[in-house]
Amino acid sequence: MILPTIAAVIADVLGLGPAHGIGGATRLCEDLATDSLDRQCIAVDCDMAFGIEIPDDDVAEWITVANIAATVARLTEERVAA
Repeated sequence: MILPTIAAVIADVLGLGPAHGIGGATRLCEDLATDSLDRQCIAVDCDMAFGIEIPDDDVAEWITVANIAATVARLTEERVAA
């Protein structure tokens, strides 16, 4: 359920249609032409969607959508464990 939600967040932030084909291997810079502001907007929207707070250091390391999913999964698990 994480990946489809992240794909929807990215599509919304970037103004892309749902048929854009965003998947785990989609690269943020090369395939979607995101810049640092786009990635911060994606992070904020993911924060709200998943009830977490993504640190800027994690956002800076994102290369693919799978990286976002891994960050969200880790932070969600940490929140539940706390």
